[in-house]
Amino acid sequence: MKSWYPLIPSVLLATSCLCTTSCSNEPGRTTSVKQALAASSPVSTTLSWGTAPNQVGFKPAGPEQLAQGVSSVAVDSKGRVLLLDRLNGRVLRWNGSETQVVAMVPADFEDLVCGPDEGIVTYSPLRHEVRMEGSGGRASMHVPLTLRHVTGILSGPSRRVWLQTALQERFLLGSPSAPLSLAALLRTKAEGAWSLPEGRAVLVTVGWHGASIQVVARNTGITAQRAGARTYRIVKRIELTEWNQTIARGGRLGITIVGTDGTVVCMRADTVTQPRKRIQIRRRLVCIDVASTERVMDQDLGSVGLYAPRRDIAVGAGRVAFILPTRDGLRVTVWPLSSQDVSNAATDTKGGAS
Repeated sequence: MKSWYPLIPSVLLATSCLCTTSCSNEPGRTTSVKQALAASSPVSTTLSWGTAPNQVGFKPAGPEQLAQGVSSVAVDSKGRVLLLDRLNGRVLRWNGSETQVVAMVPADFEDLVCGPDEGIVTYSPLRHEVRMEGSGGRASMHVPLTLRHVTGILSGPSRRVWLQTALQERFLLGSPSAPLSLAALLRTKAEGAWSLPEGRAVLVTVGWHGASIQVVARNTGITAQRAGARTYRIVKRIELTEWNQTIARGGRLGITIVGTDGTVVCMRADTVTQPRKRIQIRRRLVCIDVASTERVMDQDLGSVGLYAPRRDIAVGAGRVAFILPTRDGLRVTVWPLSSQDVSNAATDTKGGAS
């Protein structure tokens, strides 16, 4: 997609399963997951590093080698948390108190999403391959080398897979039973990395004018004839004025949409400062209902952990899951989205694909 505004280069940080059992938020304290979510309180735990059950893999940084660990988090249609424990070659389900192995994957698979049918979908940038595992059996699909800017995957109904790009676009890869040819795939390009109800999509822009969320819709019929070459139109713009001062001072700001749930759009904002010649990155999670413009979440995520997961935030089924690698282990936190417009059912927009 061609930018409508000159963009400031974003700072990209190299880029789930709850139940009614209890989880430990603090030593010696046990809280019901359902009670905590009902009270709009976060549910959090730390999984220690290792290879045993209830542990996740970690490889510390070394000469010319970045630290590695869990690379992706996902939330399924029932609000449960999944973790891609790639160094141990497995996908884990966290139920609030313990983990369960639900799939085995090679170590080079880095991205993870859940389909509406609770199928597990993983992606390997090295192999250019998407793998699926679920009620429909196991299958794999090849990602064309032509798409060099794939940043993530999305899963839709009928085992369809969408590819997200760094240009905030989506391409339909197809399904294992009906993969698309390269020519057909390129014709499916949709603006906005994440979809919304009513066939709309959302993207975010950052420029010298400021930052904003833009809801776009495809031009059809008479509207398309009048628009000429413009395929999409902006139907709503929400200004993110809280970052205007950062931009005005020449600060480095990157905003990435990390997920949608119904009409709620969640973003991670990365602000870079350089006090005393030391680079510091501060991050915030902001969720806005684009239908009402209500802000339903504003959470300080702190600084970057031991490494930067490919997907450290997942949104779906009225939940937001966040992972942070610390010295003690992988911290997993889940917040409820406090908006009546958030859908708890499996929908096309849950995974951003339609």
